[in-house]
Amino acid sequence: MKRSAPRPSWTNFRRQLDHLRWADDLGDAAGWVEGVPASKLADFAGEADAADAAVMRDYGEAKKIALLTALVSAAQGKTRDDVAEMFCRQVATLTKRAAAHLPSG
Repeated sequence: MKRSAPRPSWTNFRRQLDHLRWADDLGDAAGWVEGVPASKLADFAGEADAADAAVMRDYGEAKKIALLTALVSAAQGKTRDDVAEMFCRQVATLTKRAAAHLPSG
């Protein structure tokens, strides 16, 4: 959940897609958090991201669920953004290389 995207490459892009599929298989987090203010989601996701298992154990059941729901929602969004950004960078690199091979004029 907390991993960040690797540097752009086609291999890493495929891995990131696999990570997105895994994150999406956790459930429809967008539906779970529908109607919750973005600022509250960001706060909860940040708190969950900073917490370790020992800290989470001390929370009540409702708070654990709220924090993990926000974390899943944020992770799905970030992973989706990372996939899109990685794809755009790879296509830009291909476009630049292709343009370099075209005759000028």
